[in-house]
Amino acid sequence: MPVCSAFKCNARTGCNKDDSKVTFHRFPLKQPEKLKIWIRITQKDHWTPTPNSVLCSRHFKEDCFDRTGQTTRIRAGAVPTIVLFPRKKSQLLGIRQCEQTEMKNCAGQKRGRRGKEERGAVALRSPTPATTADHRPNLHSYCGYGRRVEPRPLQATDHPYAVTEAPGLPADHLYAVSESPVRLKRRCNDMTDKLEACRRKLKMEQQKVRRWHRDVARLKASVKALRAENAAPPGFAEMVERTFSGVPKELVKRMMGEKRPSLEYAEELKAFAFKLRLLSPKAYTYVRSSFQQALPHPQAMRMWRARGKVVGDGDGDGDDASPEESAEELREFRMDADGKRGAAPLHARTAIQQCQYARLRVKPEEEDSFAEWVEIHKGMVVYICFFKGATEKLIPKMVKALLNVKLFEAGPGKQASVLELPGSVLVVPQDTLGGQAKRRSMHYPHNIDGSRGVQLYASFVTQLESQLASCSKCAEAGVVVRYGVFGERQALLMDSDGLSTHLMEF
Repeated sequence: MPVCSAFKCNARTGCNKDDSKVTFHRFPLKQPEKLKIWIRITQKDHWTPTPNSVLCSRHFKEDCFDRTGQTTRIRAGAVPTIVLFPRKKSQLLGIRQCEQTEMKNCAGQKRGRRGKEERGAVALRSPTPATTADHRPNLHSYCGYGRRVEPRPLQATDHPYAVTEAPGLPADHLYAVSESPVRLKRRCNDMTDKLEACRRKLKMEQQKVRRWHRDVARLKASVKALRAENAAPPGFAEMVERTFSGVPKELVKRMMGEKRPSLEYAEELKAFAFKLRLLSPKAYTYVRSSFQQALPHPQAMRMWRARGKVVGDGDGDGDDASPEESAEELREFRMDADGKRGAAPLHARTAIQQCQYARLRVKPEEEDSFAEWVEIHKGMVVYICFFKGATEKLIPKMVKALLNVKLFEAGPGKQASVLELPGSVLVVPQDTLGGQAKRRSMHYPHNIDGSRGVQLYASFVTQLESQLASCSKCAEAGVVVRYGVFGERQALLMDSDGLSTHLMEF
């Protein structure tokens, strides 16, 4: 169903309200200069007609049509010149007097025929005089289907507030808007509704905040009252000092809330905790929860054992640790008020894979030299990546775990480690093991810095070589340790019996 493309023009086919004499005509898409005039009549900004866009005959003068045959055609060179619903204020001023003249003729018509009424018709000026010299538009106005009246042109001196047109400024006022009053009113109402909704939402959120503050104040008062009720009477601390001694005294002190650092415990309490946890970890957890977390956390106990601070270990006082490592370990094993903490942070990640043959390029090919490769035969390939917080104390644990893991098949239902095989080891530095996907890209926020990583990598290779050299079976078999260059991209060629890759984290 063709519909007129002009602004606010509701002419269409198949509608009884439209005049039967109204015809529709396609835009002259192949005539650019003529097409510009047609587009101006539609009063649509940034609009381009399609092959199916049409304009009704009400925008043309009667002499623009050729009605001699059965089909109404537009004469050659004819262009639309009538605007039924002007958008700009300047066009409305031009037809104001004409509307007053025709108001009496329009008063007798029914209100329901508003779709047929055209209260003003304005002829637009041609954009270029050369293209429309023969068809210069004039100002027309008609109401309903009555006769057309030629209005008097608007003069600049008709109104006392009229001003002369300034050079370089458009004919319209600078404060004129292109939208209709109805649309502006609708937008204003929508914005008012949104503003009221935001105000209601703000009021509700403010009420929530006030309730939260009131609840927090009430809870603080309750906690303060409970502490006052459960507070130890005056002189209770002196009575505990006189009555108890050893482990009971330390437990009572910590249950009373004596302010101490989170990892500072008396030697008697440490010894009792280690003995109890050695006998039964479940019993230790139960006793610790019964005494309001007065006993040390198992993570703290593991840290003390790693640093040699276990009571009765002789010279293992842990004074050889550097201040940086001590502070780092304290941050890692610091507990909250409830004695709970998350999983221990990772310091290194390795991926191991058995191979029949592996070859690693450690130096790329250049103009004056060939590429350098290192290779091993049957053995194990180790991909390694260090994270922030890794220290030299971690290297022996990693070497021992990697060399003793049973990865190879030694027979039906039997597995063997690389030391028992025996086999060679190829170490490949792989920083991408610490990658994390974020916003469609990989990030490496936890990888260790370059200088520290080189030191740990060199120490790892050295201890790996010493462990293989100390094994008599490996020395007789002539197995070797080969390694790549830390921090450089390398190429790897490998031949394996099967895809058996395993991940080990430290």
